[in-house]
Amino acid sequence: MENINYLDQMPSYCIYALKTLNDSGFEAYAVGGAVRDLVMGRKPHDFDIATSATPDEIIESMQKSGIYTIDMARKHGTITAVIENNNVEITSYRTEGTYKDNRHPDSVEFTRSIEEDVKRRDFTMNALYLNRNGRVVDLNDGITDIENKVIRCVGDAATRFEEDALRIMRGLRFAAELGFKIEETTSRAMFDKRNLLKNISGERIYTEFTKLITAPHASNVLREYLDIFAVFIPVLSEVRGFNQHSKYHNLDVLEHTLAVLDGIPLSNGKREEDLSYAALFHDLGKPEVFKMDEFGQGHMKGHAEVSMRIWDEICSIIKPSTKIHDNVSRLIKYHDSYPQATNISVHRFMTKHGLEFLNKLHVLQNADILAHNETAVPRFELLRDIQRIETDIKMNKLPLSRSELDITGAELIKLGIKADSNMRAIFEGLLNGVIEGKVNNRKDELKEYALTLSLDNIN
Repeated sequence: MENINYLDQMPSYCIYALKTLNDSGFEAYAVGGAVRDLVMGRKPHDFDIATSATPDEIIESMQKSGIYTIDMARKHGTITAVIENNNVEITSYRTEGTYKDNRHPDSVEFTRSIEEDVKRRDFTMNALYLNRNGRVVDLNDGITDIENKVIRCVGDAATRFEEDALRIMRGLRFAAELGFKIEETTSRAMFDKRNLLKNISGERIYTEFTKLITAPHASNVLREYLDIFAVFIPVLSEVRGFNQHSKYHNLDVLEHTLAVLDGIPLSNGKREEDLSYAALFHDLGKPEVFKMDEFGQGHMKGHAEVSMRIWDEICSIIKPSTKIHDNVSRLIKYHDSYPQATNISVHRFMTKHGLEFLNKLHVLQNADILAHNETAVPRFELLRDIQRIETDIKMNKLPLSRSELDITGAELIKLGIKADSNMRAIFEGLLNGVIEGKVNNRKDELKEYALTLSLDNIN
């Protein structure tokens, strides 16, 4: 693998930036995730560059070639060059001082040595350098680790995590995305330094954790490194090994939860974010509400509400978008809710929740049912019956909201119905009438039925 030439896979703007710096007498290499992805045979993104040139020398070199530069991050050694309408981050080789906040270096010094620059990288697979001729420079056996599917820190693992505790989350995220194992010393240091994550902002944790739980191998990483994730989701420690004592479950709460997460389908290598969080949190309230009856059967009534509260508490720390927060809350709330498999009940459920939400809810419910034991077969059949009725309702184009009724407010006013607070009740009555089969969604029938509803409201 070391002798492979990646020149034909490097974008022209990256090659041009490297050549410009080389022609000015400086070392320059493409670095980071893009090089790792090339070596792994994956499509790379965002080619960044490391160079022996100082920020001032980078700017001078680029400007001599007519390349526009942006120096918003000059104090950190990074200059952005705009080449072929692409922004290319070019960073000077550097060494870093102490990290008092376990995230940002207190000082940065520039160096001419690539060996010194390598020492500040997080993992060996991310410490690969690619020259303008398409050849990889590997000073830390990163290629060997990639071949062996191993994630290993550059240098002393404990020091790397003390410098930047977010590297713990990044390493775990890479394991979930790539299916790699974390090398023993690196793994041990992650556990030893896990409490440093308390010094990292919730937003940073959220970014990495979202990428992790939506990745293909998330459940394996969550299981093996649960004590690390419990630093910011403490209840995870309570669900591990928690016996549900239920005839419907042969798994403890944690293993059931991970099975549900595995049941959320992947699309282009990742799961949907809101479904992933809903799968992870939907049953976390069970230990709090658990009660055992006289027959030795466990009951966890109200666990969805408690799980929603736990989700809200975590959201106050990690701060997802309002949309994600609300979607996940609704999915948790209704994950155990099923209408009767009748046309009227299903139609009402559809009008209450809408198709977009129901499509997600059914994915979660399907994964949840499959993570039960064989006694859950009747519920699986119920879900299929509900979905068949939903399909019939959609095929028959029955209205799911007042806006889909074949009548407008203006037409109701022409019938003599006043545009007041009763108008909403009239529309609700019309929609209910269609749902209950009392009237068809046709203008003439709706007009006639509306008049009877109007009289009822007056009386």
